[in-house]
Amino acid sequence: MQRICFFDLETRNLFRDLDPTYQSLSFSQKKELQKKLTPQLGLATACMLADGSKPEFFTFDGGREKELIEALDGFDLIVGHNILDFDYLVLSPSFSGDIVAHFRPRTCDTLEHLKTASNGSFIGLDDLAKQNLGLQKDLDPMTVPSLWLSGQKDLVRQYCKKDVELLKEIYFLGKKLGKLKYTIKSYGVIKGIGEVSIPW
Repeated sequence: MQRICFFDLETRNLFRDLDPTYQSLSFSQKKELQKKLTPQLGLATACMLADGSKPEFFTFDGGREKELIEALDGFDLIVGHNILDFDYLVLSPSFSGDIVAHFRPRTCDTLEHLKTASNGSFIGLDDLAKQNLGLQKDLDPMTVPSLWLSGQKDLVRQYCKKDVELLKEIYFLGKKLGKLKYTIKSYGVIKGIGEVSIPW
């Protein structure tokens, strides 16, 4: 039986916390700076949902990065949303070698698949949940680092747990239907609702 887990993490900082010029940069400049800054964001907490015969949640707070990486290594398939360009890079300072190359062969990055299938659209997990499940995230992601640093750690852990639950539902719904709905946007302006074929 294939061992599969759903994975997400939250950081201690935002990009703008590490570089005050971030907000004023162009989209392409931000993308370039993100590559440099992501490994410096710092882990607040991470959540894994192991989808076996009895689903189990595992939480890893900052300071347990190596334990988290070892735990991820125990799965045949790791499902995440934007983990190849973000989550793995956050953990990269705690890994000897290229962490993305290490995990890529057994990673299903739902965002990467959807970007390819939709000709480059950045389709957020929250949008997928709203359009396909009638659900949404509990918090504004931009507030999560400040909540964590202010001591509201249980709230952030629950938020992270909810994210992997949504991810699991979206993943299996996509496999079942072979398609998912998403909001079509052009420079932030909503143009309608589209549908994308699911390649996973």
